Amino acid sequence: MRVRCWLLLGGLAARTVLAQNVVLISVDTLRFDHLPAYGYTRVSTPAIDSLARRGARFDTCIASVPLTLPSHCSILTGKYPPHHGVRDNGGYYLPPSERTMAEMLHEGGYETGAFVGAYVLDGRFGLNQGFDYYFDEFDLSSYENQAFDAIQRPGGEVMDRALKWIDARGAKKFFAFIHLYDPHSPYEAPEPYVSRYRGQQYGLYDAEIAYVDSQIGLLVERLGSRLDSTTIVFTSDHGEGLGDHGEGAHGYFVYDSTIRVPLIVVSKNVRPGTVVSDLVRTVDLLPTVVELAGIAPPDGIDGKSLLPLLAGHPDHRRIAYAESLYPQLHYRWAALRCARILTEKYVQTTRPESYDLTVDPGEVRSVFTGAPPPAMKAYLDEVSTKELPASRVSTDPETLDALRALGYASAPLPSSEAAPLPDPKDKLPLFNLLRLASDDSLKKDYGAALQKVGAVLKQDPAVTEAHLLAGNINFKQGALEISLRHYESALALEPNFLPGLFGAGLAQKALGRRSAAEATFHALHRLDPQNPRALFLLGELAAEGDRLDDALAFFRDALAVGSDEAQTHKRLGECLLGLGRLREAADEYDAARKIRPGLPGLHYDLALLAEAQQDDGTALDEYQQELRASPEHAESLFNLGVLLLKRGRPAEALPHLRSCASARPGWGQARVLLAKSIADSGGNLVEAEATAREGLAKSDDPDVQRLAHLVLADILVAMGRKAEAERELEAARALSGR
Repeated sequence: MRVRCWLLLGGLAARTVLAQNVVLISVDTLRFDHLPAYGYTRVSTPAIDSLARRGARFDTCIASVPLTLPSHCSILTGKYPPHHGVRDNGGYYLPPSERTMAEMLHEGGYETGAFVGAYVLDGRFGLNQGFDYYFDEFDLSSYENQAFDAIQRPGGEVMDRALKWIDARGAKKFFAFIHLYDPHSPYEAPEPYVSRYRGQQYGLYDAEIAYVDSQIGLLVERLGSRLDSTTIVFTSDHGEGLGDHGEGAHGYFVYDSTIRVPLIVVSKNVRPGTVVSDLVRTVDLLPTVVELAGIAPPDGIDGKSLLPLLAGHPDHRRIAYAESLYPQLHYRWAALRCARILTEKYVQTTRPESYDLTVDPGEVRSVFTGAPPPAMKAYLDEVSTKELPASRVSTDPETLDALRALGYASAPLPSSEAAPLPDPKDKLPLFNLLRLASDDSLKKDYGAALQKVGAVLKQDPAVTEAHLLAGNINFKQGALEISLRHYESALALEPNFLPGLFGAGLAQKALGRRSAAEATFHALHRLDPQNPRALFLLGELAAEGDRLDDALAFFRDALAVGSDEAQTHKRLGECLLGLGRLREAADEYDAARKIRPGLPGLHYDLALLAEAQQDDGTALDEYQQELRASPEHAESLFNLGVLLLKRGRPAEALPHLRSCASARPGWGQARVLLAKSIADSGGNLVEAEATAREGLAKSDDPDVQRLAHLVLADILVAMGRKAEAERELEAARALSGR
């Protein structure tokens, strides 16, 4: 169905020209007031400035939530978080029933591609709906000790993929969603941007913005002649606190520093240099974009098309909703919900706030008098009445019983009749202290981190996030029992707290409590069936217990719900190799290699496969390739040395076995075979004897002990100590009789 065409008014062209192509650029964590297009003077952004000159700049655009995943769900569905169900990063999934901008454009004949800069927008969270191609493909193995929202890729890598995809579309019309994460902390822009802005206030943050602008410049340049037929929407999911209101980052409060974002729309339908002063929302983007593509906006969304505003029809009744449930979900403090018009804002929480933005744009002095503004209160009530169940884990009675069986009983949040939850404003010092502790942990200053976490828990022992951080820090230090106790404390407060269950399972696994770990990961999977990590770890536990058929099933299930594909194919190959199903193992290894050729340990596995196929030449080559990437990979050093010894090349085996013994000092068998390689290559027999005896002392495996006695016998014969050699042979024979 074609949309209506607005008359020539304001900034809209006389006749709506349907968009041939659409590019949606979302620069994560971008404050509107850090762009020259909005009056900022400390950073240079020529590409973004050019977009503002070409199109329409919206002065006051409000995001729905200061968190990446739920905010992008709002952008792409036109709905507020209560209405699409995604309220936080991680553990929430956009339901398949939601219709996204990509789905509508795909149905309208557009080829659709998305290119995301952070794992928080990984396709498994549901934002990939409607995209023909969704570039996520994060190598999670590289981020083992990093926070969830720190898993990212630089904008240059995102833009490179996007430009290649756009080029491949040729004359076909396309929709490209490009997500650039760089302004999100940590602020680590490449040169020359860091040097250019270092030393000035907010310099590291502004350097990221300048770098992102350079990537947008590449896009504009590459579009070339297609620019005139392309609608470009430039915006952000949220801002950044930068210390305003005591908030360094974002997610905690709903002040304009984190929910007011830039918005620029470039289109043949928009008069260049247009400035729209009316309040708009990021939920308004979906109906605007699909109208420009000739598609009728769907019913039942919160957004309203911006085309009437561009046509000169003001809409002073438009109200924006924004929320942060982060304090409640992570700290058991009160949530914040706000309604905002152009000149006024009302924040609903334990101690409500109200601001007259005409005289107090920085929201410094609340003018709340005890009664909320009627229109804003009515709007918040209207949003709440349509609220859907959160699209995350749900605790059914059977799962709750399973959690109780594990010893996790909930300490419920206060009821409406009880005392209200603490106001986030009052808890800000604890929140900031916990953030500092997290920063200390990332820097591996674990003592300082634990001291800060302890101070938080002393003041408020019901902060689940503090118990989680304490558990994580102790786990990294190897204090597994203490770590497990903290995870259990978090779960006692909130039994379906997913990070707490994950941490508890990891601690139990590391402590060798396989049955307990399996029960915990089964509970995690029941709570969050779309999360592949629980299935992957269940596969690892089954493999460790030599239940290879069970492990295969878990790994395949993990693959089906979006596990790290390369690593999971590798683990499937290892299980199949263990079962002697060599052809199938080879297929899995090939799949892993195609996805990630440099996957650590893959060449080692391929060497094992080659040995099982009695192809020693290929095995030698694969071990050597593994060692080129990981020179201290002890297993590859050992197996390569053994293979060379078997082929009668002890002098070549010697340096590999020596390196293995150095890398793994407690590995007795490596020292025994090092002794053999020393002796067989004509080396120092005194060293060979001492090395063999060290290996014997370090091993309690009868087979290794027998080998050590035989190697010692050979060495002693070569040294002319035949009586001692005979005693070593007797010891070897005695072990053979066991």
